[in-house]
Order: sequence, then C-alpha cells, then structure tokens
Amino acid sequence: MEEETESDRGRILFSAPWRRLQNKAQVFSLESNAAVRTRLTHSLEVATVGRQLAQAAIIAIRQKDRGDTYGLAGQERAFINFVENACLIHDLGNPPFGHFGEDAISEWFQNNKTELRVSGIGGRIEQLWETHWSDLINFDGNPQGFRIVTRLQASETDDLHGLNLTATTLAATLKYPASEAAPNKKYKRSHFHTEDDVVKWVHDTLGMVPSARHPLVTLMEAADDIAYCMSDIEDSIEKGIITERDFIEYISASLKQFKKGSVFSPMIPELKLILARFKSRALPKRIAPLMDLRSFVARILSKYVGDKFAQKHDEIVGGSLQPLLDEDGPDALLGIFKAFARSHIYKSKVVLQREISAHSILSGLLNAYKHAMVCDYDRFLAALNGCSTDENDKRVTVERSLLSRLPKKHIETYMAFVNKAYNKYGGDEGSFKVIERIYRMRLILDCLTGMTDSYALHSFHLVSGAEI
Repeated sequence: MEEETESDRGRILFSAPWRRLQNKAQVFSLESNAAVRTRLTHSLEVATVGRQLAQAAIIAIRQKDRGDTYGLAGQERAFINFVENACLIHDLGNPPFGHFGEDAISEWFQNNKTELRVSGIGGRIEQLWETHWSDLINFDGNPQGFRIVTRLQASETDDLHGLNLTATTLAATLKYPASEAAPNKKYKRSHFHTEDDVVKWVHDTLGMVPSARHPLVTLMEAADDIAYCMSDIEDSIEKGIITERDFIEYISASLKQFKKGSVFSPMIPELKLILARFKSRALPKRIAPLMDLRSFVARILSKYVGDKFAQKHDEIVGGSLQPLLDEDGPDALLGIFKAFARSHIYKSKVVLQREISAHSILSGLLNAYKHAMVCDYDRFLAALNGCSTDENDKRVTVERSLLSRLPKKHIETYMAFVNKAYNKYGGDEGSFKVIERIYRMRLILDCLTGMTDSYALHSFHLVSGAEI
C-alpha cells in the first residue's frame, strides 16, 4: 500500500494542473512580490501540516489502541502519505482568482440561465437539466479538482481514470458527504453530477456509505485550516495591509475568552511570550516572531487534532464526525486567527479591488464563449473541427477561433462523453440535447478554470480586443 501512495504523489506532483498552481492566487492575485503565497506554496504548506497531523494521530491511536484493533500497525507510512496526497490536491480545482473566481462563475451562470437553458424541455428531461445546472450556479473548486484528477488528465496518463489515483486518496478529498445541501443551507457537493460514477466506484471499492465521509478527510481539512489561518496574516503584513500592532492587539484581547480549564489555557503563557517578541526592537522585524507563532500554533493544534482523532475514532470511521477544529467552540484558538483575517484582511481595499477584477475578467471570458455554448450542436462541431462554415454554409469564424484555444485533452474528454451519451440515450433526442449542452459548458469551464491568473488576464485582453 505504501508503494501505491508514493505512486499517487508522483502522479500529482508531475501533473500540469499542479504546476499551474504556482501562478494562481492564494489571496492576492497577480502578485509581484515572490514572498507572498500562491496556491502552490499554500498546498505545500498544507501538505506539511497534514503530515504533522497524521503523525500526531498515529501517536494518539497507539496510546489508546495497545492491541492494534484498528489495524494501523505496519501501515503508518501509507496513512501519512494518504493524508499528504489529499492535501496536495485539495486546491487543484481552484479557478483563477480563487474564491472570487468561484463566485464570479456561479453568478455568471445564474445571470445567463435563460439563454443557456435548452429550450422545449419538460418533465424528466427538465429534471436532468436542473440536476446538472445546480452544479454550475454553485460552482466550487473542490468538485472541479476531483474532476481534474479523475477526468481531465486521461490523455496525459493514457488512462481513462485521469491520474488513476487510489480510491483512498480520492476519498480523502471528498469533503461534503451529502449530495445536496439541507434546506436553507448553502449548496455544497464534493463532486459534480458528471462524476457520480467515479464517486460510486470509490464508495464501492472502500465499502463506504455514500452519506459518510472518509476518516482522512478530517485531517486534510484541519491541515488546510491550520495552514491558511497564519499564512494569510503573514502575507498581509508583508504587503503592508495590516500592521503587527493591529495583529498583536487583536490576539491579546481575544485570549481572554480562554477560561481556566479549557484545552488551550495552559498554553496561553507561552503564546503571550511569543506575542511580546513582536514588540522587541532587538529582533528582526516580522520574520522571527511570526515563525515562532506559526510553529507554536501548528504544534499545539497538531496534538489537539491527533488526540481528538483518536478519541473520536468510532465517530470518524462511521463518517458522522464534523470537522475536528471548530472555530466557534470554547477552545477555538484557530477561530481567533480566522476572525482577525475576516475582519482585517478579506474586507480590505486591496482584496476587494482584486474581487472586482476577477469578476470582470471571468465574466468577460464566459461572455466571449457564450455563443459557442448555445449554438446548434452541428454548428459547434463544425467550429470545433476547424471548419469555416457550418452545414448551412454560415460562417463560424469567431467560434472557430475561440475554440482553437481550448486544450486538446479537454476536447477529447468532451467528445468521449458526448459519444457515450449518444449511445446511452439513443433516440431520446431531448435527453441527448441536454447532456450534450452540459458537457459543452463543462468543456468551456474546464478550460477557463484551468487557467492561471495571468493567462486568464491575457485571454481576457485578447477576446476583448484590448491586446493583439
């Protein structure tokens, strides 16, 4: 099993989507300061924290499970590697400009529903449309990442299963167990409906109940929380958006919530000593205190998460336990840092300006490709195949030029699934029209979300005529 996990890591690290993370924003897009994190450096940090959490969980389980009833003996390295691999790919599906990009894409599809919808459908065919449409108006990088590793790398690996990762690695990335969100709650899915068959294979292979989460998901998402809570603050200090004084005063005031007897209260004196170092002029500004603080937080929370993983093992294996770190709980050290970031960083002028840019760029690109999304299937195929005119002898020059920019491997994925749908639905013209339209929009979206921030900007300039 350990060898399989090493193979997974190699497939991930040598893939093109992984390399493109170096030019995708963590928070600050199109950033010229190389010290500020990208999605690539963030993912590496998450993977590092993930290994710490996995090791802490193993230690805690050993202390609890002297008889090895959990069957972990001899599988420790594989356990750690699975968590690390899930961390490495947890952000692989993020579109250009991160969460701003997700919102821009969802909003664009919502605003263009009337034009994009297949006309003349009803009943079960309309339900088929609505099922897939819900994924588009609630676009999320997590299911897009799952689609990337299971669908869009097939031509690179010569494998119909994308990167052909193990079922455990894939399962460890599926954060949301339910197919649909509960009433009055935000729609969240770990995968798009186009990947239902892959998720079924994962569940069947591992003997999982579809409504449950894999145990290792809890460690992956905890690693992400721990990594970004400090990194976004560090980057904001580096960029001058916030000052060390702002940060120190907020954290010091917030420590009062940790009452005597809480999980983290014994660590408060050490934390206060670290915070005091920020005020010392005898030490290099920023670097040493921030490194100490980050290490302190990672060390304390790693032990806490490892112990909780062992204590709640039965709930975790059963798939019923929610995140290991609860920022709203009484012992939520992590919640203090997240609250500071929300109030002082994510609402800053610099970040909000990037949000405006992201919306304009992604909406502009989608607008350019909209006609290719809604035109007749035969016309679309003519443009996709590089023809000058369609079957009615009408020119498809613009569509042809736009579609020529799409990666060949994405086009191959689209064609493979359209052919599969044609064989499945046969004479059911309405169902085929719906699913082909969905696959076509997916083709455009796969290309757009795979762009780096700078390439998305360049493409926007090109399609808008601002650059030749």
